Amino acid sequence: MRKCVVISSLSCIALFMTLSHNSFSQDSAKTAVSLRHGRKGFELLTADNNYLLQIQGRLQFRFATPDDQNPVTFDDFHDEHQRIFKINRARLKVGGHAFRPWIKYYWEYELAQTNLLDFKAMIERYPWLSFKVGQWKTDYNRERVISSGQQQMVDRSIINRPFTLDRQQGVSVYGHINGSGVADFNYWVSVLTGNGRGASTSDDKDIMYVTRVQWNFTGMELGMEGLTRNIMKKGQAP
Repeated sequence: MRKCVVISSLSCIALFMTLSHNSFSQDSAKTAVSLRHGRKGFELLTADNNYLLQIQGRLQFRFATPDDQNPVTFDDFHDEHQRIFKINRARLKVGGHAFRPWIKYYWEYELAQTNLLDFKAMIERYPWLSFKVGQWKTDYNRERVISSGQQQMVDRSIINRPFTLDRQQGVSVYGHINGSGVADFNYWVSVLTGNGRGASTSDDKDIMYVTRVQWNFTGMELGMEGLTRNIMKKGQAP
């Protein structure tokens, strides 16, 4: 009788160790991290796809002659010429998602000028209803929102200046309504401080409200990227 008990106990211990090992192996498999390189730099991704860390750097050097300016008046053409060579941009970008693929985060730091440009958290579970909080380029002027590394030309157009709200802190609701044919829209509704980058409070009792509605009448969403990248993303010939 004792022998049977001992055998039974050993069997239970062996079964428990087997189940524990399988459970540990499954947990280890879920939390295993892979390293790869993609379009957004180096990526650390867990096997269950619940955690993603993307690290990317970008350097942009600039040499201009006879000067480095966008003339907006006739007097600008007669200014003294001055050749320029500088580090135009030195960016560190960190982004990804945590806990679930639709809980996203992103921040961007300018190393050359020691400025924190972007820091934001997004909940994008549904394409038609997403939320964002933090600091980012206000979703108003499309040319300004498009990254300098994804534009068609070297510089943004002169007309971009008066329509730029630039980076603000606040909250936003946005989404893509994927209708059939011409019934395709993007929308953004934001409440912001209105004082620009780094300003967490407003300088008066008023705050900034920004609304943008984009009608994709061709039936294809037009993302906040340059034309060539948008076309290639859709698998069409440029």
